[in-house]
Amino acid sequence: YDPKTHAMAGGLAGMVASSVTTPLNVEKTLLQTRGQSHDSRIRAATGLRDAARIIKERYGLWGFFCGFKPRVLTHMPSAEISWSVYEYFKWFVTKND
Repeated sequence: YDPKTHAMAGGLAGMVASSVTTPLNVEKTLLQTRGQSHDSRIRAATGLRDAARIIKERYGLWGFFCGFKPRVLTHMPSAEISWSVYEYFKWFVTKND
């Protein structure tokens, strides 16, 4: 059991996972908040394709990465802690075997 290795692996996994899923999260957020929008096009969006079109037309490809830094900075330590705690308890339960 090496806590530093598990912490680094968890942080790296959290960084990669949050980076890859950020575009879908931006689309999901647009759909979840469409009821509060004053924009009729956003209110009429019915799915991920509509959300993707709106984001791409208005903000370009970089629009899919809105909030990228805060998302990565919150998911990295979260995954690091989760991974480390999981690996610790796995080690703790099996150390006497």
